[in-house]
Amino acid sequence: MSYFTARRGALALLLAASLVAAAPAVEAKSYSTSESCLPSSVKSALGSIRSRYGSIQVVSSYRQGATIRGTGKRSHHANCRAVDFVPPKGKYGSVARWLYANFEGGVGTYTCMNHIHIDNGANMRWSKCR
Repeated sequence: MSYFTARRGALALLLAASLVAAAPAVEAKSYSTSESCLPSSVKSALGSIRSRYGSIQVVSSYRQGATIRGTGKRSHHANCRAVDFVPPKGKYGSVARWLYANFEGGVGTYTCMNHIHIDNGANMRWSKCR
């Protein structure tokens, strides 16, 4: 290996190291599927769904820094006041109708992602992905 080849290799390594050091740190967002932080009204609704329809799969509860897409407003997930879940197979419509009629917080259906959102905020109803 010639002196110039070795020097060029060393310079390339220094340049790469300086680029990595200068790159802004990307903060990892944390999220959870735990129900322990959820308010009692949301936990109660999940319990009622389980007893009426069977087991569910929690997709998301707490999401650090979560915002509502397209608005920039803070999501209830950012304060662990919301949960997204997949209802039992074949029960999506029944669970959604029961929540619309019986749950006093927010209820959103996301049929394209096969999950339902509930939160302890205002009594709002919405549907996406239809």
